[in-house]
Amino acid sequence: MFEAIENPNPEQEPTTAQPSQQELQARIDALEQRLVEERTQHEAQLAELRINRMVTDSREKKPAYGFTAAQTEVLRDKAIRQAGGLARYLQIPVEKRIQALGADASEFSLDEIKEHFGSNSNTAKANSLSNMNPARYRRMRVAARELGIL
Repeated sequence: MFEAIENPNPEQEPTTAQPSQQELQARIDALEQRLVEERTQHEAQLAELRINRMVTDSREKKPAYGFTAAQTEVLRDKAIRQAGGLARYLQIPVEKRIQALGADASEFSLDEIKEHFGSNSNTAKANSLSNMNPARYRRMRVAARELGIL
């Protein structure tokens, strides 16, 4: 009823040995590692796309110097949501975060920001700036907030 099938290569013995448990576990570990690496790469690409979208959206909208403090905070909260949460938002370079909120980080030096908003700030100078040039004051305040000075 059943015929025996001859081996087409008589020199080569047919292998019926199953992979060992260690070999299977090694394969699983390698696949899991590859999956983690691919996910990390995809998350990095997604974060970069979110950053670019935030910057593009901020250019299309009214810049931060025309916003009140509350409007700027709402815009910041929206940027945090778009980035995928506060942890991912904080991974974005500070310059890009400031730019996404409508200000330009290169407009101010760190010393100038600390002089107006730091712990040893000159309140009279900050008040004078807010009266004489409110737009610049608001942009500087956005930069100070993102730099963690405020």
